[in-house]
Amino acid sequence: MTKSNYNPHRGGMHFAGGACGPKFDPNFMHMMMGKWQNYMPYDLEETKTEYIVTMPLPGLEVKDIEVSVRGSEILIEAKKEQQPIEGGVDQPIKLEKQASWILNRPVSVKIAVQSAIDPEKVKARLKLGVLKVNFTKLPKTTIDIDEE
Repeated sequence: MTKSNYNPHRGGMHFAGGACGPKFDPNFMHMMMGKWQNYMPYDLEETKTEYIVTMPLPGLEVKDIEVSVRGSEILIEAKKEQQPIEGGVDQPIKLEKQASWILNRPVSVKIAVQSAIDPEKVKARLKLGVLKVNFTKLPKTTIDIDEE
């Protein structure tokens, strides 16, 4: 009988004869490639006057990115145009990039926020593959009530 690193009280996924870290859902990759395939992580900061979204978009250029606002919903979409590899003396016949599924996939992220946003006062910048967008909040409007 061989000794195993398996500990039923430790939890974790059992792989290669032992436990290897936290539990892993075998459907995770299926979920990532389905429902979440166009998702990109982001940071959302809120101040008294604005929302600030920071999102990594490596390998993308300004022309590949679209930012829009509808009421209190922010939509960030990005898609890199595929450039065909043209053969030549110095060109590779086959090009394999390990991260191409991340860098070349379309991105579509909707962010719902509490306050309405002024679409005329949105400022977006792309620097070193990181998109930073400032969304100015619309001021709260108080409605006067007439007494009859």
